[in-house]
Amino acid sequence: MKLTVFGATGGVGRHVVTQALDRGDRATAYVRNRAKLDISHPELTVMSGELTDREAVGQAVRDADAVISALGPSLDRKTTGMPLADGTRMIVEAMQTDGVKRYIGMATPSLRDPRDQRSRSASWSHSWAARSSLAPTASC
Repeated sequence: MKLTVFGATGGVGRHVVTQALDRGDRATAYVRNRAKLDISHPELTVMSGELTDREAVGQAVRDADAVISALGPSLDRKTTGMPLADGTRMIVEAMQTDGVKRYIGMATPSLRDPRDQRSRSASWSHSWAARSSLAPTASC
């Protein structure tokens, strides 16, 4: 099977690529920064580009049997817009153009880490949620 993996330099995406190659699949990893992907394999093609680059995304999905998205939310607090949603839309449009029908999307929730620096607005929203009826009442 020929797979295209978006988000291949992240923790989940790296495992997806490794497992695909271990199974004997061919994989195309679409990454922003090639230097962050330290996997080398004869059945691995690494393509670098931005999710906003329609032509590069189209080339990455071309002839794939399936596309796997392991994209995560931006950790850059200054990011504006909806880059994850826009990037996913670009991927799906490229798949439709090329007739690729299988898509697996993995969602990564953005959870607070105790080592995170808390901003004033984050402190306010956290304390508001804790006092409101929206606060979780049961563990998942």
